[in-house]
Amino acid sequence: MTFLQQNIWLEYGFKANPFDTNALTTQVDSFLPISEAIVGRNMGNEESRVLTNILRASGGARIMCEGAIGVGKTTFANYHRYLWENEAKDKLFTPMNEIPVQHHWTTREFLLTILSNLINKILISHGEKVISKDRLLKEILLLTRVFFNSDYQVELQLFGHGAGVSKSSQTNTPFVPETQLLFYMRECIKKIINLGYAGVFLHFDNLELLNKGDVKKTKLLFEDIRDSLQIPNVYYLFVAQRGFFSEIISPLERVRSIFYGMPIYIAPLTREETLQAIEKRYQLLAIHPKRYIKPVEDEFIAYLYELYAGKIRFIMDALSHLVCYYHTGIAQTLGQKHAHNLLYKLAKQRAEYLLSKKELEILEYANERGEFSQKMIAEHFCMKRPNVVSYLNHLVESNCIYRIHDSEGNILYSVNEFFKILKNAGDINLSLTKPINRKKETQFKRSSYNARQEKMLEFIEKEMSITSKNYARIAQVSQNTARSDLKLFQTEGVVKKLGSTRNTEYHYARK
Repeated sequence: MTFLQQNIWLEYGFKANPFDTNALTTQVDSFLPISEAIVGRNMGNEESRVLTNILRASGGARIMCEGAIGVGKTTFANYHRYLWENEAKDKLFTPMNEIPVQHHWTTREFLLTILSNLINKILISHGEKVISKDRLLKEILLLTRVFFNSDYQVELQLFGHGAGVSKSSQTNTPFVPETQLLFYMRECIKKIINLGYAGVFLHFDNLELLNKGDVKKTKLLFEDIRDSLQIPNVYYLFVAQRGFFSEIISPLERVRSIFYGMPIYIAPLTREETLQAIEKRYQLLAIHPKRYIKPVEDEFIAYLYELYAGKIRFIMDALSHLVCYYHTGIAQTLGQKHAHNLLYKLAKQRAEYLLSKKELEILEYANERGEFSQKMIAEHFCMKRPNVVSYLNHLVESNCIYRIHDSEGNILYSVNEFFKILKNAGDINLSLTKPINRKKETQFKRSSYNARQEKMLEFIEKEMSITSKNYARIAQVSQNTARSDLKLFQTEGVVKKLGSTRNTEYHYARK
């Protein structure tokens, strides 16, 4: 019978998946505390300084935060929510999680969602007594605790006490007009300030999903909620894909007038910051400090950084996908060439399974272009527009490409990051992976080697000896990596160390 273990990451020495693509959260019980795991977004960062200065202005604000999908916008927002609720002198009250925006919202749904998030946080942070002693807070809680079950009963739950109404009774879901909800909102903010806070920090996420719907409806939504956004002492941070502000907010003069003049743009982390962020995750999740096995070589992560234009979410997703695909029960570091070939194979198999021959040709062309339009496809393949639309719609539905908007709001397309590796059909492009200085690692003893180590073992067997300096030169790695490999070989009896100086030789020990 096959032995099944739920957490394969234990075999690498980790408590959880170091490549988890979920944004870092403000929750203190997380495996990856945001205050420790954050990289590149601290107070020395220009974007962080701008947002901090806006939040320092008393009375409230409306801010748009933009960036490409997968660069860490949500983590950036969560980090600042954490700072202002836990480390600031004048603390800002903030819900447990970011609030996802829905394209069908009206002002009523917008306000009800905010009230629900606020009252839940009050209940969790300050307990039932605070609410039970306040009539208005009890009304808000009651309003946000209306549930419908399968037999059409309506149950209003408050502190475990319910009043059931059967389907035979004439009852309707309570309708509360916008004016009443605005009153609840203002009064709720006052109650929160009385609890010792300077204001409320609300983070709205996934605004790029609105653009998948009707742009006119999105503009109408912001027109409708404009007055709600001006409730005193509330700081609204909207997180969206780049171009949302210019397409939706800028054309609406009344709405634009209440927003901070320009969106805060979140750029991808640098290559070094990305490697540092993953290294931090290794350390925070390690069961024993410095005793873990890296699932993949840092050089391959650097390659993915260039391939995915620094979008850390897609880098993490690819790494997690690789481990789940190749893991056979023996934890080992996957070499960059092997990792590249595996990921290429996975992407190729997926594309061939999902797409027709013509769609594969379009995907190949799209990969060469980067961003492209319907017109470009029509002209290149000499196709009629209806046929192009049909092919592109299927490519979108198959998650092979996705729609984006340029600065003027025109629809463009880009290849899904997972399939971008298909443009590198040959071996990995080593020019993208310059040598990386890495700290010395202590790993679990193992008898399986990555591609680099296998190649170097063949060299040592042929030459019978090597120094760490020559090892680093031939393998094109740092001295620390060379010494780490040689120490691993020594531990497992593959080589013998003769001497203790920099020119120490390592002799092949196996016959």
